[in-house]
Amino acid sequence: MTHFLTSILLVFLYVTLPYQQKVDSLTELLSKANNEQKVDLLNSLSQVSSNESPDKGVIYGMEALRLSEQLNYPLGKANALNYIAENQFSLGEFEKSVEYQLQALGVFEESDNKHGIVRSLNNLGLCFREIGNIDKAIEFHNKALQLSEEIGDRVGKAKALVSLGICNFAASSIDVTLSFFNKALDISLELENDELTSTIYNNMGICYATMGEHKKALNIFSLSLELNTKAENKGASAAILNNIARLYIYLGDFDKAFTAISKSYELGKELKAKAQLVNNYLIFYEYYKAKGDYKRALEYYIKYSDLKDEIIKVQSSERMANLQMLNELEKSDQDLRLLQKDYEVVQGRTKLYTVLFGASFLLLVFGVYIFVIRSRTANQSIELLEKEQQLAEMKLENQQKDYERLELLKIKQQHDYEDEIASKNRDLASLTMQMVQKNELLAKLNEQTQTLTYSANNKETVKEVGRLIEQSLNLDKDWEDFTLHFDSVHPRFFERLLKQFPTLTQKELKQCAYIRINISVKEIANLLNITPKGVEKARSRIKAKLSLEKDEDLVSFILSY
Repeated sequence: MTHFLTSILLVFLYVTLPYQQKVDSLTELLSKANNEQKVDLLNSLSQVSSNESPDKGVIYGMEALRLSEQLNYPLGKANALNYIAENQFSLGEFEKSVEYQLQALGVFEESDNKHGIVRSLNNLGLCFREIGNIDKAIEFHNKALQLSEEIGDRVGKAKALVSLGICNFAASSIDVTLSFFNKALDISLELENDELTSTIYNNMGICYATMGEHKKALNIFSLSLELNTKAENKGASAAILNNIARLYIYLGDFDKAFTAISKSYELGKELKAKAQLVNNYLIFYEYYKAKGDYKRALEYYIKYSDLKDEIIKVQSSERMANLQMLNELEKSDQDLRLLQKDYEVVQGRTKLYTVLFGASFLLLVFGVYIFVIRSRTANQSIELLEKEQQLAEMKLENQQKDYERLELLKIKQQHDYEDEIASKNRDLASLTMQMVQKNELLAKLNEQTQTLTYSANNKETVKEVGRLIEQSLNLDKDWEDFTLHFDSVHPRFFERLLKQFPTLTQKELKQCAYIRINISVKEIANLLNITPKGVEKARSRIKAKLSLEKDEDLVSFILSY
């Protein structure tokens, strides 16, 4: 019952209080707690620190992990590993976050804690998305989605859908992104989860703004803002107002932009949130710059720059303090060596005392008494130091094992990535040569049909064979198969090329793709069903469209693009 009440109180503290008040309240409870309650409180401290002070969050999580292992408390251990990973994610240490999140997933799986498994899978997806491995991120989010559907974890399902939408947004598929967001929105509306609904609306607003549907984006941002205002989530409201302000600046509606910025700024001052104020100063700078008021723009840019530097300095000093705590093992080892030297000094003094004590019986008794007391104190100090040294060595050994596991994970990921790229390159090369060989064969057949002698019986047959060959040479199916394999090896090649050189035609893009995989002019001619001379002429046109100088080589440019 006590454990249950503690959990309710933790939820209340987490939702209602500002960060420092949460920390103070949880720390006060921690001084009165014991056993599993202490683990839960340390995990809560780690959780609430993930946004404001992730360095401290890691320290709280490590302490919760150590204590939960001593108590053999699997849920506490899994949560500790999870919060350590989330804090490392906030610090931008995504590889470390993956390592600890995998450990958390293992403990959740051993305990058959399916809700915990969903959470870890979603968090692993977030990590791999930040690392840049979108395919891996989608894989983990799909697993989270499947399991959340099986166990009826609707919040976990909604979060997985939102994350899958963001992954598709990163792959420039906004329609697919919105379909995921709409599915997640249906769930959050049914659950009446205002916080999640507001987040989804905000993300949808960004999508519509990107698509150029500005009115729709503003309506969606307004819905998101309304939910946050109702829930009195002032920090989130300020961030949404910033999105609205930027959109109005883009549209040239400066009055409404100024109103939104000002409201966001007032919330930032009310919250005393320096990070929020930094964003406000930056948007004020963008606002005045767009209006052509460069003097005011410069004033706000200076404010933005100064406050940003101040925050960085404070964060750096805090992180140094936290790192000092994390390096406590090393300091303990140094203290141990110093105390051992003190003990050697004590031993040297005892010899001197032995000589002096021979002067008189009284001095001898007094000297022996001092010797015994100091020796006992020194021996106790050495025993204590030896125990501390053993503990330090054990912790250092565990840290080394953690480091080795991380290195093995990195090596495995690199090998998997290299094997995947090598396999895709082999598939692409094989497909290309098949296309070349097929086109060569069809071209020869076409030549041979031209030499056939027409007769009353075979004239139409020969013409039909010729038409079929011509159609086979011009089929788009080969190109579709080729682009599918090509994009997996050279992602966004066409997109980047067209963005920089929009006048390139489809045939010229094909030429560039074939150059990129380094095949010969003759092979390209066979693939495009033109002569090698035609390939060279096309290359000259492409070179002109790419604005290359006469002495610049087109092949070298494409190979390095």
